[in-house]
Amino acid sequence: MTAVAEVPLVLDSVLEKLATDLGDHDGSMRRRFINNYLELWDHRYGRVSGAVLARDAEDAMDAILSLKISSSMVGAGRLGRMAEHLEGLVHAQLFDAAATLLDELRACGMSTTAQLRSYHLA
Repeated sequence: MTAVAEVPLVLDSVLEKLATDLGDHDGSMRRRFINNYLELWDHRYGRVSGAVLARDAEDAMDAILSLKISSSMVGAGRLGRMAEHLEGLVHAQLFDAAATLLDELRACGMSTTAQLRSYHLA
């Protein structure tokens, strides 16, 4: 299995497929989709971290799945992989281990959103 750090922050091929699937010839729908993802990042991270720290398995799983799926759709490869790892920890009730990853998740999210802003919204 590929280490999380080896997964690119943003997978351009996913963004290209998104544009094709949307029939988005001028890129406007893709930009709107990415912008929505960017606007929701802080909320999604807050939900994940709050639920993990509260040891609330149901809320944590819901928040993590939301992050994982939305990241996958927008091509945020590394962030999606981290969410997948957190999902496994929460499923196993390993909240202390999950909590140790929250700072890394936040840093990855900040790097991912910065890359999406600079490369795909310019």
